[in-house]
Amino acid sequence: MAPGMTLAEFQDLLDRLGDDLESWPPASSEAATALLRQHPAAREALREAEALREALRPTEPVHAPAGLAARIALAARMLPQQSTPADPDSGSRLASDAAEKKGVTATGGSPAGGPQRASSRRKAD
Repeated sequence: MAPGMTLAEFQDLLDRLGDDLESWPPASSEAATALLRQHPAAREALREAEALREALRPTEPVHAPAGLAARIALAARMLPQQSTPADPDSGSRLASDAAEKKGVTATGGSPAGGPQRASSRRKAD
């Protein structure tokens, strides 16, 4: 950030990087510190960000119910074994590749410049 940070730039960085100015890139942190010394609205924005972080912080640690991991593992073992492609789109690509080898495009026509099948040559009335 440029040395003369605006309030809008400060608010943007505050939203993206959080309220811990020490974790910001050094140039941005220095510019923000200078802005905070001069601009009451920047100080208020920082206080609001700190309050929001504090409000969202859990008061107690969250623990999974006893045996949850074991129940998940058991349920996973009971699922039917499926052979799935690594890429979810590969199945449709395989069908598309096979059709292309036969000279048919996804719309029923032929690849560019190739012969068309009789059924795809009909003209709309």
